Amino acid sequence: MKNWIKQAEKLLATGQGSLVRAELKKVQKKGVDGDSLLPVARIARRTGMYQYATNLLFRLINENIDKASPEVIAEYASSCAGVGNHVEAKELFDKINESDLQDYLIIYADSLFRTWEYDKARSVLLRNKPQSFESYQDLVYGLNLCSALLTCENYDQFSEFIEEILFIAKKRGHNVILANCLEMKGQKFFLDDRLEEAISLFKESEELLKISNNISWLFSNKWRVITELKYRKSNSRVVAEQLSEVRMQARTFLHWETLRECDLYESILTKNEDLFNRAYFGTPNKYFRERALKLTESQFHLDSNIPIGGDDSGNLIIFDMKKGNFTDERLQLNLSDSMKAVLVTLFSDIYSPRSLYELFRSGYGETHFDPESSKEKTYKLLKRLRNIIAKHPSGLNMTNRRGYGYRLRAQSRVTIKYLHLHSLPHFDPLDEYKEILFSKFGTREFKAQEFAQITKKPPRSAARILVKLCSEAGPIEKLGSGSKTRYRLKAI
Repeated sequence: MKNWIKQAEKLLATGQGSLVRAELKKVQKKGVDGDSLLPVARIARRTGMYQYATNLLFRLINENIDKASPEVIAEYASSCAGVGNHVEAKELFDKINESDLQDYLIIYADSLFRTWEYDKARSVLLRNKPQSFESYQDLVYGLNLCSALLTCENYDQFSEFIEEILFIAKKRGHNVILANCLEMKGQKFFLDDRLEEAISLFKESEELLKISNNISWLFSNKWRVITELKYRKSNSRVVAEQLSEVRMQARTFLHWETLRECDLYESILTKNEDLFNRAYFGTPNKYFRERALKLTESQFHLDSNIPIGGDDSGNLIIFDMKKGNFTDERLQLNLSDSMKAVLVTLFSDIYSPRSLYELFRSGYGETHFDPESSKEKTYKLLKRLRNIIAKHPSGLNMTNRRGYGYRLRAQSRVTIKYLHLHSLPHFDPLDEYKEILFSKFGTREFKAQEFAQITKKPPRSAARILVKLCSEAGPIEKLGSGSKTRYRLKAI
């Protein structure tokens, strides 16, 4: 196996990744010995075979992560990021000292970006910044750093680094990096209200990226259109027409954050309060909400009841994000706690489909996504949920496409009742039981059987819920043992 690994490394070094991928498929059939798991997984990740790499390393992670080496954890986390499991990737990276992450910092930063932890990404990148941005890899690192600094409004440092990276990229003919620098510099000019200069930079960036079919072109195009609309003080019709073209391009690239940004800036440019509320409450991200309020100077009245779906006809159908069900008892679904959590996750983001990994985490809350069993487990949960919601009067339907994610559609108008101003969508199945405890028992002691009867749960399920409610931070305490066991609220 050692000779095969050396040969594969040589092929990668000469840009022959397709040959390595073909060889990896042969290796997969024969099996990989324990000592070769890490180097083979690394080779697989470098050739884009992320699922292959996670399959190889999962058992090392799952059996005892405390004994796994930092390199194994980092490599597995990188492969998780490759398949789109960014939440788990970030959590795994967080377990490792930054000194052991030098070869993975850009991937770590990307996972932080994808989970909207911009401040942390900025801090990590700043602490590990290379002495200069001479190599291509260092330039890419610098771009990520500048993006974090711009997002976190560290404008002085941003201006210092972006000029250095821009100069080196231009000198060496790295046009994609140069175009990204121009786009970010244009964003800063936009914020400074230097609109003509910003438009010029966005146009230059678009021209450099036109023939590359790179998603960066979409960003430059989006910012140019938004800036021109603001500069010309365009009317609502023109704003809607221009941004609809950007949205069409965003769907081509499957870039949902651009759809979110288009709605935000259209609402600002046209003073459309309903559209602003849709972008604000339909985004499960504290950073986005804070930025939206700052951009509008809190000029809009916030209404957390957001309509989605078809025609506004018939009875008002409201979904309560806190309880994970519909407010009208006649329309409520018979859902397990896992299904409620998944439904809240699906409703929580109006713009972006939810990945299988996100739905697994919300439904089961387990630490690691098992490449062998977790997919099938989640598919079964989603199938049961799909069958239940398909019978709902709202005409709810869960759609998905391979590599695209899951989202909810509704034939009838459904109003999503989001939480208050600064709360993000979150379903805690224990909240419902806490309310029952307060309303039904007050300060009175009660038995597990009474709790089971009131909640209409089987005895074993009721017992499991009571164990969670008796945790250190839980609202109840356990008294006695055996057949004399009672429960009581700690406080009301």
